[in-house]
Amino acid sequence: WEMRRVYKLWVVQVPTNRPCVRIVMPDRVFPTEEAKFDAIVEEVKRLKTEARPVLIGTRSVDKSEKLSKKLIEVGIVHYVLNAKPGNAEREAEIVAQAGRSGAVTIATNMAGRGTDILLGGNAETIAWTQLKTQYKYRHQVPPDLMQQMIAQVEGEQNTRSNHHTVVQAGGLHVIGTERHEAARIDRQLIGRAARQGDPGSCQFFLSLEDEILEGVGQGRQDKLKTLGQIAGNRNWDSYVTEFLNAQYYVEKRHYRQRLDLMHYERQRQEIMKDLGADPYVD
Repeated sequence: WEMRRVYKLWVVQVPTNRPCVRIVMPDRVFPTEEAKFDAIVEEVKRLKTEARPVLIGTRSVDKSEKLSKKLIEVGIVHYVLNAKPGNAEREAEIVAQAGRSGAVTIATNMAGRGTDILLGGNAETIAWTQLKTQYKYRHQVPPDLMQQMIAQVEGEQNTRSNHHTVVQAGGLHVIGTERHEAARIDRQLIGRAARQGDPGSCQFFLSLEDEILEGVGQGRQDKLKTLGQIAGNRNWDSYVTEFLNAQYYVEKRHYRQRLDLMHYERQRQEIMKDLGADPYVD
């Protein structure tokens, strides 16, 4: 809608290569962030007993480290992907292994990352990681050598049998710890599960202390925080609409900002034309 109205560009929806069988579970709401993280830990423990890989998406580095500490306390082995120094080198390898049975991965802003999470493990990415010491670029690796390395990795790590195990268990489960300011980012996160016809599921865990609630206004946000601190026996899931409303208002504000920016840019170009300068040069 925005592309058509603002930029006069038409958009077509490209169907998936294979039917999507993703199970989208309803959001769960908790009174405080502490209660939310405790519930996520319990959910991860349950999923590990089912041999399912879990990907947990967070909005910030601080939240990923806080959740990581809680998982360490209960003895759950996991990997953390965020923007801190030292993680970039092993990033592709960690993502490549995130689809193995029982794997737990915490990632900040898991939108692209450039590596597919394949159920059972991504043998091709692991093979390239091992060949990086010999070749600077991936296209320099001879095809025969790459196929040989992939076969070796599949044999060593049993990616094929592990793939079957994960598929039977239900595939990758994605947990969102907060709603983002744009629904597009949420969809990118849950899109990591159930790719290429594989099974998978996703669910968001929310709290009345989440940043997104700033979108409903300071007064309403303070009331919700106070309500969460009081706690008590309530049906907290009934507050899901508050998060959807907040996300809607934030997206609307960002849309207006993009629209204003486009109008200002057009004005700048007209002024530059009147001055006899190139309007496309800053």
